[in-house]
Amino acid sequence: MIVIGMGYTRQSVALGILMIGLVFLSQGKKLIYLLLNIFASLFHLPSIVAVFLLAPYYISSPKFINKISKIIISFLFAGTLYLAFVEKFIGQYIRFYITEYQRSSSGVYIRLFMVVFPSILFLLLGKNLQLNKNQIIIWKSISFYSLSLIPLLIISPSSTIIDRLALYALPIMIFILSNLPELKFAKLRRKYINLSVVLMAFLIQFVWLNYGSTSRGWIPYQNILF
Repeated sequence: MIVIGMGYTRQSVALGILMIGLVFLSQGKKLIYLLLNIFASLFHLPSIVAVFLLAPYYISSPKFINKISKIIISFLFAGTLYLAFVEKFIGQYIRFYITEYQRSSSGVYIRLFMVVFPSILFLLLGKNLQLNKNQIIIWKSISFYSLSLIPLLIISPSSTIIDRLALYALPIMIFILSNLPELKFAKLRRKYINLSVVLMAFLIQFVWLNYGSTSRGWIPYQNILF
């Protein structure tokens, strides 16, 4: 997350907007979340994948006709959005990441682990957390999304695509690690669990800054203030 905030300019803005959207979605405000999702995609197009979080709300609707009508409206809206904004970019992404360059990302395995492991923890131990219905739907959906990236990585000709998609599952890492004591993951005192999280974050940052193949692009770090 630090690396994203430091240098992934468009991705960090999109992810930040989506995280604000998750707050509204946890309150059941689906329209605001959708609008924020569209706004985020203007900064980084792959963030539009987060619209899938709305699907469980429609599928779980108690009235069948209401469910069908919402699904139809959603497909029509998604089709219009695709034709208006997304279609012309899809070809560029396919050409840049797959057809011509077949770009790969050496850090995809670490970043995928950073979202898959918290996702497994939530699916196994999430019942120990005090969450409302909307929050359960959100984090369970993100967990399944994270796990789905594993087979996609195996079959995808470009690991960079999976790396970009994994960015939008990172909120579950923040959520799970900040609630690790409540998960009853280990029989340790809270301060030791929190210390282990800080130590892990430090080690990840240290390894990347010293051994990452592209870390030189971040060192020395500069911004408009310093």
